[in-house]
Amino acid sequence: MHAIAPLLIEPRVAALNADRATRVVSGLARADRRDDRGCRRARRGPGSAHRGSRALIATLIFAGLRIGEATALTWAAIDPANGRIGVRDAKTAAGERLVDILPALRDELASHRHAAGQPDPGALVFPTSSGDEDNAR
Repeated sequence: MHAIAPLLIEPRVAALNADRATRVVSGLARADRRDDRGCRRARRGPGSAHRGSRALIATLIFAGLRIGEATALTWAAIDPANGRIGVRDAKTAAGERLVDILPALRDELASHRHAAGQPDPGALVFPTSSGDEDNAR
């Protein structure tokens, strides 16, 4: 939590200072490797259900998506060439929008996609361990 506290205090920091936002995401990697007692944890394998946690958190923070929007996100909706995410499964029709991808988020999503192999464009970016959409709504 201490890694994202600056973003919670200053919600516009990602838009104003992408370098600082990158350092916060990097801090998530370090914090992610320790349990609640501060002990180092073993790295999770590629089949872990938590493999995309870091990318999901980065998407929620840096793109401003709601949890339901993020869990319904498909690879086809992410356009790294133009730096945009198309949000189509929004809470309301007015919530459908294009969101700019910050460099820190672009790197996180690229890493997440690489870990997923060659996913189908219609596949979910953040599926559950069974491959389905999380029913977080």
